Amino acid sequence: MSNQEAEEAGGGVGTELQLLEEAIEDAISALGEARERAELAERDASRKASMVSRLVEGGVSPGELARRVEELEDENKELRRRILKGRASTDRIMASVCFLGDRLR
Repeated sequence: MSNQEAEEAGGGVGTELQLLEEAIEDAISALGEARERAELAERDASRKASMVSRLVEGGVSPGELARRVEELEDENKELRRRILKGRASTDRIMASVCFLGDRLR
């Protein structure tokens, strides 16, 4: 199709160039956004790799840490249960003391 035929068809070279320029600008913008996301991901990966390295250098494996955290959480649950039980016992003893104190007055 010649330029004249394209212009007669209503498109025109100018319109086609404008569409091409817009498409290129959109592609450049998308590339810039992708580059920013990639740089952010690289920084995040580097930070995580550094954390893992510190864990390994410290002689504690991530698996061992996870096991220890789980063990501490279980221990924490047991301690909370014991505290609640102790509070209930204390409340009963306090009620008895108050009752006896009222009887002696």
